Amino acid sequence: SLSGQSVGIVLGDICFDVLPLLARWKEAIVHAGIPFYPVVGNHDHDRSADGGDLEATAAYRSMLGPENYAFFLGKDVVIVLDNIMYDENKRYKEGYADHVLAFVKGLARFIPASSDIYVAQHSPLRRRRQDTTNEKIVNANDLLSIVHGHKTMFIAGHSHVFHNHEYNKDVIDQNIAAICGAWWDTIRCTDGTPRGYKVYTKTNGKLEWYYKP
Repeated sequence: SLSGQSVGIVLGDICFDVLPLLARWKEAIVHAGIPFYPVVGNHDHDRSADGGDLEATAAYRSMLGPENYAFFLGKDVVIVLDNIMYDENKRYKEGYADHVLAFVKGLARFIPASSDIYVAQHSPLRRRRQDTTNEKIVNANDLLSIVHGHKTMFIAGHSHVFHNHEYNKDVIDQNIAAICGAWWDTIRCTDGTPRGYKVYTKTNGKLEWYYKP
């Protein structure tokens, strides 16, 4: 129902460690009627794969394409990143591997100075565990240095709660509540937010957003 160019982004954990569901999601999402761009989550990695992070995303790549890529929306750029540094069998760190940083650094050479950047990733920029609330994820400062000079919004899922953190006038980190609710309650997320999704609109250079339960 939105006017103008519209796309969808799913912020990871498309399946719950059952990788054949990725192909079923791809078949189903076309009925939304707009392009949808996937983000790989920790539950979209192959927990049985040997060898580390890239091996754990091989099945994802075969079904949905690269886990690190970018596209233009008007003059702005959306950068989709894998910020789950997977080891094996559900063990992982949240952050940016060296090859992810190298991708963004190479891409940055082609981003116009006037473009705003939206980074779509699974884990938010700040850790949300109780003991590390204010700590950034691994190599976050390296990524921030690459996109420095652009207005940058990070959008993420992962924790099934809402939070917004403004680092400065140019960098905002938004974690969005889940469309599936919480693990034990499909109506609400863990902070009480109704299941739903966020709608961002940009008109004449002004960005606005609202949550749609």
